Amino acid sequence: MSDSTLGSTEEKKLHDLSKKIVEIKKKIQLSEGQRKANFEETETKKHENAEKIISLKKDIKELYVEYSKVKNNDDAAERTAQISRETSAVIRKRGLDEAIKKINEENIRLRKMKDLLRYQSDKQRQKLEILLQEHEKLLRENKRKIFKRKLEDPLKKKRECLEVQLERMRMLIIKANIVRRKYKSVYCKLKQRSVSYASSLKELEDDIKEHENEMKRLRIVKEEAIELRYNMQEKLVKQEIEIVNNSNEQESIIQDYRQRVKERKAELERLERMIFPARPREDYDSVSTMIYGQDAKNEITKKELTRLEEAFAKLRNVTGVSMSEDILNRFLGQQTTKENLQKMRTNMEDEKMDLDRKRQELLSEIETRKFTETKNAEE
Repeated sequence: MSDSTLGSTEEKKLHDLSKKIVEIKKKIQLSEGQRKANFEETETKKHENAEKIISLKKDIKELYVEYSKVKNNDDAAERTAQISRETSAVIRKRGLDEAIKKINEENIRLRKMKDLLRYQSDKQRQKLEILLQEHEKLLRENKRKIFKRKLEDPLKKKRECLEVQLERMRMLIIKANIVRRKYKSVYCKLKQRSVSYASSLKELEDDIKEHENEMKRLRIVKEEAIELRYNMQEKLVKQEIEIVNNSNEQESIIQDYRQRVKERKAELERLERMIFPARPREDYDSVSTMIYGQDAKNEITKKELTRLEEAFAKLRNVTGVSMSEDILNRFLGQQTTKENLQKMRTNMEDEKMDLDRKRQELLSEIETRKFTETKNAEE
């Protein structure tokens, strides 16, 4: 939940920041368009004003020339001199009336010219004043534009700095989006892998628990088998000791019987020598020894059989088996069960080692994954 809330807040912040950046871009574009329009307008006005200034300068020069000519009146003096010469010539040629008429006409013409020149001079003066006013106005406008440009230069620099910062922010936002997408993809993959690893770890733990329970059960069975083996060994040792003791007793009995037989034989021989001194007794001696030996052997075998039967009966009571073949098979099967238990123990130990190794590998892989996740998150 915390990761989702953090992701939603970061997305909202990025969305708001992108909106602000878009608005600032629009404002910058509008200001840039307005600036371009103003620049083009000022350039056209500047060009027109420059042309006007050039034409006005030309007009001023011409007016100054005309004004100087009118003021000096050099041409008028020349014309009056020429007229006086012409009038004198006319007077000499045509007479006085025609000369007066000619002078009056010339006077009227000169007055008209004077009025025309005065009108033109007044008109040119007015035009000059208008041009001077426009010139002053253009100078003031030019100074104002220069001042405005000087004021706009820091604003332009500031705007350029803001544009650069906005471009950097845009690149950072793009990089942040790329990193966020990569982080999300890696996070989803690691989450899926963590789920699969968790399930596999759970399965392995369950298998390990089952193997441990099986090992405990087999250990208990082994301990019971070892205890049973020790008990059986003790019983067998006791039986062997009893058998050895019985065999020693039997040997002593046999020796006793042999000694008795020898004593009886010697007694019989003595009696025979006393009763029948000359008669040979070889056949009788051999027969008697055979008879007594067979009797002793039969007694010994009967005692041995009874003792062995009692020992087997005890073994049957201890093991709970009625047949002697079952007892023999059980004692023979102890070796095979021991070998099977040893094999099972080695197999279980090998499986346990493999599972521990796999568990260590999975834990190391999970640790490396966590380390890579933290490293990517820090980056």
